[in-house]
Amino acid sequence: MDISQRIYDTALNEFMDICKVPHSSNEVDKPNYANHFGPFTKFIMTKIKSYGVKKIMKDDIGNIWFDIPASKGCNNFKKIILQSHMDMVWDAVKEATKWNRWTHPISQPVIEKIKGELVMHTNKYLTSLGADDGEGMAIILSVLKHREEFKHGNIRCLLTVDEEPGLIGAQKLGIIKGKQNNVVGGYDYLLNIDTPLLNTIIASSAGGRMRKWIIDKIVSEKVNKQPIYQIAISDCHGGHSADQIDDGYANPVKLANEILLKIGDVKLISFTTPNTEVNNKIPKESLVKFVSNKSNNEIKKIVTACMQLFKKQYKAEKNIKINFKKISGSFKCIKELKDTKHILNLIKQFPYGPLTRFNDDHFVETSCNIAPIELNLNNEHEQFVLQTYFRSANLKKIDSIDKQIVSIFNKIIKSNFKKASSNLINQIPPWEYKKVNPLMDLAIKGYKKIGIKARTYKVHCALECSYFVKQNPKLCQISIGPQTDFEHNVRETLHLASYKNLAKVILYMLSNL
Repeated sequence: MDISQRIYDTALNEFMDICKVPHSSNEVDKPNYANHFGPFTKFIMTKIKSYGVKKIMKDDIGNIWFDIPASKGCNNFKKIILQSHMDMVWDAVKEATKWNRWTHPISQPVIEKIKGELVMHTNKYLTSLGADDGEGMAIILSVLKHREEFKHGNIRCLLTVDEEPGLIGAQKLGIIKGKQNNVVGGYDYLLNIDTPLLNTIIASSAGGRMRKWIIDKIVSEKVNKQPIYQIAISDCHGGHSADQIDDGYANPVKLANEILLKIGDVKLISFTTPNTEVNNKIPKESLVKFVSNKSNNEIKKIVTACMQLFKKQYKAEKNIKINFKKISGSFKCIKELKDTKHILNLIKQFPYGPLTRFNDDHFVETSCNIAPIELNLNNEHEQFVLQTYFRSANLKKIDSIDKQIVSIFNKIIKSNFKKASSNLINQIPPWEYKKVNPLMDLAIKGYKKIGIKARTYKVHCALECSYFVKQNPKLCQISIGPQTDFEHNVRETLHLASYKNLAKVILYMLSNL
């Protein structure tokens, strides 16, 4: 058995172990690692120590890193950082939504042959797999275990926290007791192992801006004798708000909003996106409760007509369902009809999906995702909260769209509600393309050696590389990974042949620096 096969086999076993320990992403504006991420960090650090590493560094937010010294006679190799993130996006079907993502592991992975190819996914597709980025952590642990079996230079291994909700770990990398340490300084290359695209080398990524739109103290009233209705939209595809934003999938927030606008005289009771806590995930479902003077049959006709329209508009949505019913119970609704109309108009006016494309190809340049959303009239705040995440490789377009959306919010909401605010919760710089990149050239050679012509790609998602290069402007970086379908989704699938090829390419690169 050759060394690349051993690295692959070990990585597969390491990934299985990683899946046994909860490591869901945090919420972007509520970092609290002591409560939920501590057990996973302890698990990973125990793993690293078991392979003979005596010194592991950990910063205030929870990023960890350690060094692998160069093989004998290889100190002249270029110094490289292997990097992946520790968190994953949790997604679950209804049977598993009762599981606590902080304390319950994912549904255990299974390997099966689909269309002649070995793939891995979770048992019964109950939860997302977490290959993004468990596969990267597993490869790094495998390189560590087999480090004495191949030649290599000095390697730093870096595992970051909370990449998914906005590259939080990378932003705060190296801060220990309030003092900044340059974790990537002095290194020549950084290999980010976090790309889901087959035989693809990423050498730049988009930036982004996340906002939370809030209305506080909405005037409400108890529902008296008016009929109460519920619309539940479910089984939309969902997915990654960058990778799948151009695949023709619907956003159920927009769908529910369109139905409510067609009904017309509604007063909202609640509006939520169940099981969607992060803004880089296209939601799969939405749930609205409302009162209306229209009859049950009138609303049913509108819902049926909308369903037919959605099927024509979103041909990629194969399983979408809309459930409409009359309900009973004790509820509060928004008091003024016009206030509901303002909120629905805001959602209508906010953009979703691809907004601009690069002039030289079909790739998305700028996009916007809408989610999560929550209208809650039963707490002390009586609050409406909506999040947006828009991305672009062009900083000017990020600024332009931001001004446009803020203007929409101010015109529709701020002028009509006493307590309304637009909060910037995160902004991510783009990672700009370098024409001269020896690490990219080396990766191309590595793929060529195993008979694959790799492509270089403009990726629309945000990658942590945009922050690493701020600490070390001379750093040459690329991102590679195995083929992973439907990240951030219960259908998430890891293609094992591409994972084996990744092990071969990384081994080649480390041995030829």
